[in-house]
Amino acid sequence: MSCLWGLGTLMLCEYLVSSAALAFTTKGSNLRQLCILCLVILAIPEIRLLSFLPGPELLRGVFAFSCIVKLLHFISLFLILQVEIHQLIDPAGSYFARFCAGLNCVTSPRGIRTPWEVKTWPECRQLPKHRYIAKNVMVLGWQYLLLDVLNFGVLKYFHFHWPGALATGAEFASASSTREQLMTRLPLSMILAVNLRLLFAMVYGVLATISVLLGFTSQKDWPPLFGSMRHLQRFSVRSFWA
Repeated sequence: MSCLWGLGTLMLCEYLVSSAALAFTTKGSNLRQLCILCLVILAIPEIRLLSFLPGPELLRGVFAFSCIVKLLHFISLFLILQVEIHQLIDPAGSYFARFCAGLNCVTSPRGIRTPWEVKTWPECRQLPKHRYIAKNVMVLGWQYLLLDVLNFGVLKYFHFHWPGALATGAEFASASSTREQLMTRLPLSMILAVNLRLLFAMVYGVLATISVLLGFTSQKDWPPLFGSMRHLQRFSVRSFWA
């Protein structure tokens, strides 16, 4: 639990520092460089704590991946793009508005409501707030049930019928894998892919629901995390995360 609290505190501090850096500093300024140094100091213990994160390996992997994406996003904002507040909002606005614009930018690797947001994806139909919340809750419900079935039903079935295929140290036996292990590798890989998609979608859905419910953001700030197969012609490197 202390590890989770430590990671949560570090991540909160990173988002606050990075938001303030975007809102109140300019690229190349001494204050911006100081903020970048603070982010580096915060990132070092965060990376070290990831190895002590408790829980199932799948959840640990998803959390670690999210942290890595966050750090890469910060590198892009401050060292590559060198974003300034006038690119996001009128700099003459209030301090609170500028900070909120900075917070929206650092928490959105997809660039929602920024000049570099993907423009090729069709806009989603806007729903009344109560219908949007109800829809998200229903989707989260069936996603949770499916995740429960996959992890505590299908995986237990594999453990019971093919115990040697999932034995400790046997998952990555490579060329020395038995025929039994190779037979279970494909369905397990498919289950893992579905698990990962569900986990990312659920985290995204929970954040979207809470944020819209409390009035911090609007539906436009939370477009679908994964594109629909109906729009295959739009799938390109640039449009993938749209």
